[in-house]
Amino acid sequence: MLRGLDGRGREALMEAGRLRDFAAGDVIFLEGDPGDAFFVVASGEVELFGAKRGDAESSRLRLVRRSETFGEEAVLPGSARRAEARAVSDVQVAEVPARVLTRAATREGAQGYSREERALRRQATRDLLGTLAFTRELDPHDVDLVLDAAEYKSVRRGERLYVSGDPADDFYLLVDGLVQLQTETDSGIRVTGYLSRGDFFGDEEIQSGEPRRLTAAALGECAVLCVPISVLRSLADRNPQLLPKLRRISGERQRSQVKLVGDAAKRTTQHVFKDVYRMQMARALLAIDQDSCVRCGHCAWACESTHGVSRLVRRGDKIITPLVSDDSAPKSLLLPNSCQHCKNPVCMIDCPTGAIGREAEGEVFIREDLCTGCTACAKACPWDNIRMAPRAAGGGLAARLKAEADSPHSGKRRLDLVQIYPEVAVKC
Repeated sequence: MLRGLDGRGREALMEAGRLRDFAAGDVIFLEGDPGDAFFVVASGEVELFGAKRGDAESSRLRLVRRSETFGEEAVLPGSARRAEARAVSDVQVAEVPARVLTRAATREGAQGYSREERALRRQATRDLLGTLAFTRELDPHDVDLVLDAAEYKSVRRGERLYVSGDPADDFYLLVDGLVQLQTETDSGIRVTGYLSRGDFFGDEEIQSGEPRRLTAAALGECAVLCVPISVLRSLADRNPQLLPKLRRISGERQRSQVKLVGDAAKRTTQHVFKDVYRMQMARALLAIDQDSCVRCGHCAWACESTHGVSRLVRRGDKIITPLVSDDSAPKSLLLPNSCQHCKNPVCMIDCPTGAIGREAEGEVFIREDLCTGCTACAKACPWDNIRMAPRAAGGGLAARLKAEADSPHSGKRRLDLVQIYPEVAVKC
């Protein structure tokens, strides 16, 4: 996988990657943790555990040995851990940032990388299918049939996967994100349910062959696994219990969704309901009580005195909602433009230098010495929570990239980082 990288690509990977040691019994990552990198076992063994749908306890998915990989979901859209990884013995693993490797290999045209990436995707998909209720009783041949036919698709916010009346050609598994099921009536759009990671949909018309009855719309950046209906029918022919199980699971989900949507509609505003994806993605959503705020500006001043530039912009969406801790009338809240440390930050995906990272606890941060001020992150953020600000004097990657200009022996005018890249991305 790394053989085709040139010196620059290897250097970028070494700066972003690392070797990590774990003692027997240590947890390497938990299910739901950010999945920005995959791992190669250098020594020892690692077990993967996951709770299958319908099970109260986790069970072992597979054992990973020396030179094998795990955490392959990092190469898939919507990078979140789908299992728990635990060291069986003392282990050393190489942590490989998936985005940095992909960019380096794509830039250099690394030989064989696409083949290796397909293998990583296939293993990640196999682990994902192993946690689903409707696939647990399929034999390995049937699982391979699904893997051969499955296709990953990335869906942008607001895009529709299918519309009522479309032919029912595919069965979908939501790998990451939030999808809204809806119908259109004379009075407008009526929401019938929400689907989150691990849910499947598009199975309602499998037997009848009728057109779609509902519309499925992405409420944010989503990743879905598409399986042709013909493959699912073939599986159903060999596994008579499959379709009844699908209908039972789908019916239970529909009943819970009807209750969820009905209860939510009673206690929130339509504005929030339409942008529920933002509430789902946010790990730290800042809200200002406008009934208590006197508009003094001290919050922005304090932020500026701490960071040199205010990372809090007092504008954004406004909502009216009751507070859980308060029995009084609904409050008017402002959601200012400040980073909400998303579970799946698109800014990090679009950063070309790997300057945006994420702590194990979920905090999204910017490495200023790696930031070139290209504005890709600011353009990617759906809520305009990243701005560009003048850069303070200092070094960093941009200066190293201009080493010749900085060298006193180059015969060129010396440049500092401020002159080369005068702006840097800032966020809360």
